[in-house]
Amino acid sequence: MDRHITVISDPPEYQVFEIVLSGESKNLGFTYTLTKGAEADRCLEEIERSDAIIVCSNDLSNDVINAVRNSQACFVFSNSEELLRGNAGFLQKAEEYFARGGIQNIYSLVRLSLWVCGENITFPDVLEVPWHGIYHPRAGVFQDLSKYLWDYPFSIFPAAGLLFSRRKWLYGQAKEAMNVISGLESKRFGVIPVFTQDEGEHVSVSEVGKYFSRTGVIINFSGLKPEELMEFGIPVLDCSSDRIRVYHPLIPGFSEKSDFSEENIVELAVKWMKLSEKRLEDVVVGVYPDLKLFKYSGRPPFRVVSAEENEEFDLILDYSGKCEIESVARLTPD
Repeated sequence: MDRHITVISDPPEYQVFEIVLSGESKNLGFTYTLTKGAEADRCLEEIERSDAIIVCSNDLSNDVINAVRNSQACFVFSNSEELLRGNAGFLQKAEEYFARGGIQNIYSLVRLSLWVCGENITFPDVLEVPWHGIYHPRAGVFQDLSKYLWDYPFSIFPAAGLLFSRRKWLYGQAKEAMNVISGLESKRFGVIPVFTQDEGEHVSVSEVGKYFSRTGVIINFSGLKPEELMEFGIPVLDCSSDRIRVYHPLIPGFSEKSDFSEENIVELAVKWMKLSEKRLEDVVVGVYPDLKLFKYSGRPPFRVVSAEENEEFDLILDYSGKCEIESVARLTPD
């Protein structure tokens, strides 16, 4: 087979294309170029001489775009409509492979590209991967909550919902979320781990909510905004960025910066921030920048100190949004 394929892709798909192209090029005898979008300028000559091109990146320079346009490729699949080339039916099939995702569908996308170029090879139909559902690394995939709870040995314990990106999960990039599962189970918590599409991928938040009817908190590793998840009436721990924030449905947005008169707010937040059997009276809450800003009716069930002191904190109430203390869960009234 005397064919050359160029794939321009960014993570997390990049790693899967690397595996597929390395194996299939040896099996089928084609050559390939694999590059990330930001580095594709180094491969302009290879792009122009390609028989097929797959573009899964939004980070293309004008030189790269022109090289794709000027290439000899008979088939160009791209997430940019202006670069598409080839039979509409084949392009639609390629879109189905890429949208459903996963290593099997990427494998089929590569083989389809070669077939369109005239190679006598076969390719499987699209492997249907659910858009959202439950995935537990030791139990598999479920789309029915009751079936999962029936099979799940930790269902008798208090449950935390875990929400993570379908796309990252499919491409092996959800390890941080997966580690949370074993960590919680070791402390006798149940976990309902749910994958979903990220923001902008036409996800129905209400469809995701049906999995969280038995949970006391949602730990969010997905691309969905915590504000969207508030409609379920459950506290949300947002871990999708570098710093953890707690969102509570009773005071969405924490618009009153110094109003923590609802005793259950902080109590529940602290309890779930640690997600452990640690007694509430052993928890240390730091207030930043001024201890006077802390408003709490009655006697707190935990120790409250200034966050500027040299202490180890379980939670920081950050009234300024500028606290520089790292590696501490923080509740930011913003």
